[in-house]
Amino acid sequence: GNWWKGLSEARFADSERALMRLNSIPEDAYTIKDVRLEGSNDFIHEIRVKGEREGLPVLVLIHGYMSGGMQFCKMMRHLRKYFEVITVDLLGMGASSRHGQADLQGFEQARHYFLNSIYRWSKASNVGQ
Repeated sequence: GNWWKGLSEARFADSERALMRLNSIPEDAYTIKDVRLEGSNDFIHEIRVKGEREGLPVLVLIHGYMSGGMQFCKMMRHLRKYFEVITVDLLGMGASSRHGQADLQGFEQARHYFLNSIYRWSKASNVGQ
């Protein structure tokens, strides 16, 4: 993941946990993992925050270009009252894998690349099934 920024995987994970603590989200209320996309070496980085009670609907938050899912950290503690909250880092951004983006030619290829990766992530994570 983050070698190009000079940030180790362990340091990145520590930073994510620290942000969760700063925003009053207890460690037992969330999971952080990399979800491998079937048929490739790519993975999408996911943070899943449990709702405050069982059976709440799932809300998936997807960041904009050149950002990451942690941009939603301040909102998560409020949203978890009403939802199970999931944030993902798009491929090539945040802590997700960085393969193949340089080969994209134009808007349609980029749109297909990102939407297809989110669809594959949702299948692998059993979201919306």
